[in-house]
Amino acid sequence: MYAHSKITSDKKLSEMPTDYFRTVKPAALTQSVYETDPDFNAIWDLVTTPEGRIYLSICAEQSVSRSAKFCEYLPKTGEFVDHFDVGEVTLHPSRAMPPSKIHTSMSRLPDGRIIMSTHTTAAPPGHPAWMMDAYYNHLWEGYPGSHVLIFDPKTGEVENFGMPVARDTIYGGAYDAKHHCFYFATMLRGMVYALDLNTREV
Repeated sequence: MYAHSKITSDKKLSEMPTDYFRTVKPAALTQSVYETDPDFNAIWDLVTTPEGRIYLSICAEQSVSRSAKFCEYLPKTGEFVDHFDVGEVTLHPSRAMPPSKIHTSMSRLPDGRIIMSTHTTAAPPGHPAWMMDAYYNHLWEGYPGSHVLIFDPKTGEVENFGMPVARDTIYGGAYDAKHHCFYFATMLRGMVYALDLNTREV
């Protein structure tokens, strides 16, 4: 089995274009560390505005039980500016799985605001690890559901559009300008939904 896999993989490598493994030059890369709080260990979403502003979510997952933070990154200085704590905006229960991420859902609206949805891969405070399948529906230590949030870079205000699907977690979403809808998919039920941003109907 191993020999067969190796031959197959070698054949595939030889068929790939010559520049397939070309990478970005290390001299072009910079690294910035979110030093404000070392508990945060991931970034799962980022959006750049036409004005060149960079917004992202600083996330916690697996063994860290924390809510995500929505930040702006300043490339010239390598600094992060905190705009809001996702847990405070969503009022998540203290014993529940926290909204530890904004996950592949940041989109710009026509007026320049940024829409996004929360997700979780973090354990509740009393659990040693993230056990989503076993606990998501638990009344106190589960996950109440993901929220849809809209941030306004002009004012710094964030609006909570609520929890469109209870006891599930949104894995990703995108804005559709034609219908002024936010389409999103959930991880546990594997469903796709549309949130009408005019009527707020799901």
